[in-house]
Amino acid sequence: ALLSPTRYWSLSSLTSRSRRRGMPVIYVSEEVQGKRRLLQLVFPRLSSRSAPEHSRWEWPELRAGSSTIQGFGLYPRAGGEVNWEKLERPLALPYLGKETEVESASQARVLRSVLSGCFDLCRRDELFTPKGHVWVQDGIYVTSQPRRDLVDGQQVVGDDECLLQVGVDSLYDKRGVSHVDEGDEEVCYLRAEEARELLHLPPHVFSLLCAHAEDGHADRNISTHIVQFMRKAQAHLIVNAHPMFRNSAFMMGNANEPFRGPHPRCQPRGAGARSSPLRTQERWIRPPSLQLEERTLLPLSDDDPLLLRLGLRQPDGARAMYGAFVHEFPEVADKSAFFLTRRESYRPAEELTVVYGGSYNRTYSTWGHQGNPPIYKVP
Repeated sequence: ALLSPTRYWSLSSLTSRSRRRGMPVIYVSEEVQGKRRLLQLVFPRLSSRSAPEHSRWEWPELRAGSSTIQGFGLYPRAGGEVNWEKLERPLALPYLGKETEVESASQARVLRSVLSGCFDLCRRDELFTPKGHVWVQDGIYVTSQPRRDLVDGQQVVGDDECLLQVGVDSLYDKRGVSHVDEGDEEVCYLRAEEARELLHLPPHVFSLLCAHAEDGHADRNISTHIVQFMRKAQAHLIVNAHPMFRNSAFMMGNANEPFRGPHPRCQPRGAGARSSPLRTQERWIRPPSLQLEERTLLPLSDDDPLLLRLGLRQPDGARAMYGAFVHEFPEVADKSAFFLTRRESYRPAEELTVVYGGSYNRTYSTWGHQGNPPIYKVP
């Protein structure tokens, strides 16, 4: 039997004692080829009701640290309730971030291009307008249509409106087309401010992306911590866990992809230095340790057959803690993205890695995906 999070949770039940001693792990199930499988869902613990976002959530089972690949990385935390060196069953780690919902995969691809800075800025009056046509809002796009086709309530875009010109099928780090002929469908247009708000970008970050059009800040790319999936029909989600949001619940955004092939940081340094080929292979060509999956995972009641058969029950305080978590992040109780463990044992010092899928923009090659090197060489 599954439990609704709102059924057993109230904020008053989250006492200081349960915050200190409750387990931030709860039993859930998934169905694989017609069979139910028991998992443990790891989630963060609320540190304080009044704490700011950057310190509001604590992860007793995970930590962020300096990566052996690049920047920050995701690591198991020793001393928690989970014994990472001998897992009893698979773990599910929720991938949380700022969500942007659109109607199609093509719209999501266009918005990912914006996050990569692959667009040009223009004013509406700089665009060619056929005689008898006007520019109007059409979903997230700005398009030209005959004036006679205007309907009541349809919004006409003003001449001084700032627009983004985005390549419909642009490559990574490639700006949009600077010149198009009448009828050209290689680009689309969006309101600049609306796109910024849709992607939850602070103004100063958006200005960095806009500078790509003038070959400035070309190494800045905000599409490096995103997951894309479908929650339901005509609901395509972009989930962005970039560290700029400074939200402690977005821990999974620290997970890196493993490089496929040699990387500069694994090359020997110094005159006459040599490195072991086997050590290089183990460090850089090892497959990902986590698997990205789309799942609907709900906590089980203590009388569920899966728990009864194994003589298990939900840990004390776990329901209240999980309820507080879902209260702030209700998407976790819906279809969401999770990292699932692929092995039964993880060393505490081992960096956790994952492959983000085909919709991810990368400048390097990883398992199953070829990267597109950046066209800019940053000194």
